[in-house]
Amino acid sequence: MEQFKRLPTIRMLMMELMGTTIQLQNGEKDTYQPSIFLSPTGAEVNKVLVAGVAVEIEDVGTDNPFWRVRVVDPTGAGFVYAGQYQPEASKAIQRLEVPSFVVVSGKLSHYTPEQGGETIVSIRAESIAAVPLETRDHALVDIAAHTINRIKTTKANKNVQCYYGNYDLGSLAKGISTLLDQVIEDSAQSGTAPPVSSPPPAAKEPESPKQPEAKPPAPAPEARPPEPSKEPQAAKSEQPAKEPEKPPAEQPKAPAAEKKKKSSKKDAAKPPQEPQKELPKEAPNEAPKEQPKEAPKEEPKPGNTANVLGDSEKMVLDILKTHKPQGALAKDTIANVLRALGYAMLNVDAILARLKVAGEIIEPRGGFYQAV
Repeated sequence: MEQFKRLPTIRMLMMELMGTTIQLQNGEKDTYQPSIFLSPTGAEVNKVLVAGVAVEIEDVGTDNPFWRVRVVDPTGAGFVYAGQYQPEASKAIQRLEVPSFVVVSGKLSHYTPEQGGETIVSIRAESIAAVPLETRDHALVDIAAHTINRIKTTKANKNVQCYYGNYDLGSLAKGISTLLDQVIEDSAQSGTAPPVSSPPPAAKEPESPKQPEAKPPAPAPEARPPEPSKEPQAAKSEQPAKEPEKPPAEQPKAPAAEKKKKSSKKDAAKPPQEPQKELPKEAPNEAPKEQPKEAPKEEPKPGNTANVLGDSEKMVLDILKTHKPQGALAKDTIANVLRALGYAMLNVDAILARLKVAGEIIEPRGGFYQAV
């Protein structure tokens, strides 16, 4: 039997799930070959995970029970099915109360009527569980984060451009914005902190700009001590050379005239020491003091800053671009969105300041920001 690759479970919002209508197939269809579908964000989907509220439960079977559950999230609604071949999911559905928060995993399923018409998309449940509000919100934030990451790569995906060229990703982005607002509202009402998504903590990387790497180039002060140290060393080196020539035992034997000559010789030797007046050369040492002024090398600010922006700036810029059709966003709202995505430690004020200097955003009024 041919070996087929096992695909990971894709976290999806209902809006994207209901728009996943393209089925991928390599070669001839095999009975054991899993059905793989292409989503509007470029994901190859076989199994999915969704979260929302179960608002309707109905047995639509004839001979055997066949359960249908309508699940709603902030972006849309979809149907989940379970029958005799999904015994665990069927039992779980029978125990559900309406409404209740649920997390569902299962296989994506398509059905197109023989007479033609729109393709019906649904989930054949493998597991379904009732969960508290906090768990549902945490799952939604995690799903939204994965969806945003896929949206960023759609332009480079040829399959997406071919099959979903007219798909409105802007509506999906607005749905994510609505989702995050609802999660923040839920956390405010319950008095708990917004949930944190599971993606890797890339927030630590933006802290790298805080490292004052400009300080190490200040070894200039280290050059100062050697300069004054050289002069006393030179003086010391000259003195021991004179002392052995004139031991203290011979000094009483030497006449006073010789002492005068020696003093005159010392006086004559002093003029050559006058080159010590080169000390004014320490003036150039003052120039290195000005070296820290090289910090203004941040000249790339007025120009092209795409390569200068860090991950945190790009993330905030993406959020503002997503909300651009709706107008400016308050700083507190931006901070809440970042907190919901799991980046509560970011310095929002510093990020907005860098984006503003870079010319990527504007501040139409105090405390409100908008992408250019």
